Amino acid sequence: MLRLICGVSGTGKTTLILNEIKERALAGKSSILLVPEQFSSSAETGVFAVLGDRLSSFAGVFSFTSYAERLLKIYGGTAIPTLTDAGRVVLVRRALEALGDEIKTYRRHRRSTGFCMMCADAITELKSAGATCEKLLEVSKTLGGDGEKLYELSLIYAAYEALLKGAAMDPTDRLSLAAEKLPDGTLDDIAVYIDNFDGFIAPQYELLQKLICAKSCAVALCCDDTQTGAEYDLFSPIRKTARNLKRLAARAGEKIAPEIHLEKNLRQAETPSLCAVNELAAFDETDIDDGSAVFLTEADDVYSQIKAVACQIARLGRSGVRYSDIAVICREADAYEAAVRYEFGLFDIPYFSDQTTTLEHTAPAAFYRAALSLASHGISTEGVLRLLKTDLCCADQQSLADLENYAYTWQPTAKDWRAPFTKNPSGFGSEMTAEDKRVLQSAEALRARVIPLCESFIYNTKNALADEISRQLYLLLTHLGGENAVKATAEQLEADCEPERADAVYDTWNKCSALLSQMPRLLEGQQITATDYDDLLVLLLRSSDIGHVPQTQNSVMFTTADRMRLNEPKYCFVIGVNEGEFPKAAGSSGLLTHADRDLLVQNDIQMPGSFENRTLLEQMFFYR
Repeated sequence: MLRLICGVSGTGKTTLILNEIKERALAGKSSILLVPEQFSSSAETGVFAVLGDRLSSFAGVFSFTSYAERLLKIYGGTAIPTLTDAGRVVLVRRALEALGDEIKTYRRHRRSTGFCMMCADAITELKSAGATCEKLLEVSKTLGGDGEKLYELSLIYAAYEALLKGAAMDPTDRLSLAAEKLPDGTLDDIAVYIDNFDGFIAPQYELLQKLICAKSCAVALCCDDTQTGAEYDLFSPIRKTARNLKRLAARAGEKIAPEIHLEKNLRQAETPSLCAVNELAAFDETDIDDGSAVFLTEADDVYSQIKAVACQIARLGRSGVRYSDIAVICREADAYEAAVRYEFGLFDIPYFSDQTTTLEHTAPAAFYRAALSLASHGISTEGVLRLLKTDLCCADQQSLADLENYAYTWQPTAKDWRAPFTKNPSGFGSEMTAEDKRVLQSAEALRARVIPLCESFIYNTKNALADEISRQLYLLLTHLGGENAVKATAEQLEADCEPERADAVYDTWNKCSALLSQMPRLLEGQQITATDYDDLLVLLLRSSDIGHVPQTQNSVMFTTADRMRLNEPKYCFVIGVNEGEFPKAAGSSGLLTHADRDLLVQNDIQMPGSFENRTLLEQMFFYR
């Protein structure tokens, strides 16, 4: 049975769901709560706070992805590995190479990292819309010459699917497989609750088709009601979602319960001005009489904005307010990150940013790329020093400085690097002093340890398969002392009372090692040059994210409107509220233009990134 719970922001939809879950748990009945990926941690905290230790076993909190994985573990389907975001980009690169001269429009960009990433994103968007490569090809043929770009994209999509078949599975396909594997009647005694979603993608609707057949399937929607309203007002996308859910229920022959409408603003009940702002953002028809809780500050530039915010936060901190009760929200973090780091640093304000970084500039990644450069171009002074300066070769700074000074003085060739160093580090025309002898001995000892290993690596990776190159990279790293160097760095950070940074050192090591294991699976036993291996490794590194954890619980949350899930902060600073910035103007987005997406929408492919959807989504980000 489908139940819709409607109410604008702050009316208690989540509280109602948690109370119902508790009532069922007290009666010994199980429930499932589905929330967006970024909300899963706070949702788990909320469920545990309501149920406690004794009743927590009666409720499970999942995202669609984690619930699909759970179903596949139970009913089969986990044997096929899931392709990571980085793996998708590499597979697109292989698809482009396989198509060869068939690609004309994108011919110049085939080896571009940025193009491969955009192409992978376009395929993900098409999969999210439920569009197959066959459907895309069909649409492109109806457009004649105007469909050339879509035609080539359909070829890339088809080649990508062919490479994927039997080797791995796209993340969106796992949702469809989970829906297929879930037996009918499994959820007859379970209540399903779905919260904090504004809409769903096609694979999620496939799983929802099964979830609606549960004992009860309650979906909380942030809107005033699902029946009335202007075609393009704030809540129109959510009304469309409600209509889609009702169609699913009708198709499954399930009952649709009367809608529950929540109207009282409970979150801002004690602050009338905030309640009025909420209504103003939602309905554009309320005046704010009492502005005691709402302040608008003008600033000349980004740094002026952040300085004003930092001053206010510092004042609040001195008055006894916990930093964890404060949030700073913007639309694009990149524009403010440097200013926040500088201004908050001046005031000693601890803050946590939930933005991710890539693996590209980590020490293991730098080592792998330096080693591959040696394999591609041979032994050279620049290549050897690049490898040693990654700090993963267990070379002390003095020995490295001695070697670099010797190399700077004598500019050794590849042949010179293979022979023992015997020349005076001070150059021509002088007797060798005791210090010169020490420098020579130090430089030669490091050369004698490193060069034979590099020579062996270069020999073993020549015309090798991908799995052998991965193996040789890891062996070179371990033989040069990489594991010991990482361990020493982490232990030093722990001794300096920085356990989070120590964990990050181990995390980057593990993730970079995992990428080496991923390369052979993506290349399926292909012979590959070190140069091409390096190109593909860069794609993996740039597409792999590193998350961060707060270094203290008492810190200001700095986040973006599309990622935030705040636990009711007492003070909130929204920055960058300028025309076209927040809400953000719907500019160009990826490989597909707005015109491309409109053409696909006209052919019944509901693209989530269409101009209309993105504009309405930006309004919802601003409202929340």
